[in-house]
Amino acid sequence: MRCPRCEFENMPGLTVCFRCGSVLAPEQVTVDVHPPRASGWQKPLRGLRRWARRHSPLPPLPSEPAVRAMIEQSRDREYRLQRAQLAAIRLAWLMALWVLSILPGVSHGLQRRFGEIRFLWLGWIAGLVLGLFWLGGIFGAILLGLGVALHGVIAVHGSFFRVLKARGPRLAVVVVSMAVLGVMYWQAGRWAFSDVETSYAPFDIPGRGIYRGDVLLFRPSLAGSHPQPRGAVVRAVFDQVHNEGGNAGRYTTTGQIVGLPGEELSLRDKVFFVNGRALDSQNFPAPRWMQTAAFSCTILPGHYFVTTEFKISGDRRRVSSEMIVRAGRVPYDRVEARAFMRWLPVYRRGYIRERP
Repeated sequence: MRCPRCEFENMPGLTVCFRCGSVLAPEQVTVDVHPPRASGWQKPLRGLRRWARRHSPLPPLPSEPAVRAMIEQSRDREYRLQRAQLAAIRLAWLMALWVLSILPGVSHGLQRRFGEIRFLWLGWIAGLVLGLFWLGGIFGAILLGLGVALHGVIAVHGSFFRVLKARGPRLAVVVVSMAVLGVMYWQAGRWAFSDVETSYAPFDIPGRGIYRGDVLLFRPSLAGSHPQPRGAVVRAVFDQVHNEGGNAGRYTTTGQIVGLPGEELSLRDKVFFVNGRALDSQNFPAPRWMQTAAFSCTILPGHYFVTTEFKISGDRRRVSSEMIVRAGRVPYDRVEARAFMRWLPVYRRGYIRERP
């Protein structure tokens, strides 16, 4: 506000001049309450324009505030769209880094961050190698599980840990990554060892270095050619017999082929005889459940006589020769796989000879 006396420019709102102390009067603004009117010839045209606007099929033009609001909304939509696109690109990049981590250390190596996970990587290698070395036992399963867990941590460390800082989301992505990798490891193992299966030895065969509880490796492809050699350790489907006669179902277990088709097989004094010739009791031991019995039979064509620790329903002391023949008789098509290697315990690991 300018002082009319000294021409000093004062702050707005002051009532006296800051320099000379004169009273400052507020500026008088003259407002014309009689705006100019339209001329007579314009009034019909203005009415015509109003009628045209009311009856026009076109939408009315938006007002200036509406235009400003539309511009702001458009900017907001573009901003949200850009943020969504950036989030999608970021997620795709993180997923690409996770996929590269299927081989642990690859994504970290590309980012030059391998030093951050070198100890995790060494732990993964150790767990995988030692777990495969003891595969088939509890210790091997624990080591393989540890290897899969370390692999899951490595995978998310190079990808999702870069954006997730809270403990809960990090733990969630680690668990999901471990589950996905566990399924991948399982499928890879099934593919890599499609012709290898494991099973436990149910009885002792001292002459072949096989004892009860040993983990044996089997190959289904070896069971396709018949007849199998005498002494072969096979996994087959047996009839579960009852000492009162009749069958009580079937079950799969490991046994040893003692008799071949067409041979005369007998058991006397815990020793098997084939066509009158005694077999070595160390290589062809009689299972405990049939050591108190004696029998003689002719093996049918297309069948083997396979010994194992059979499951006997009822009184195990009442074992008849008919039960032994019925339990040990196994057709060709029930032989599922043949053992080729002793796997556990480690100190007795080695290949099983085809013939004793």
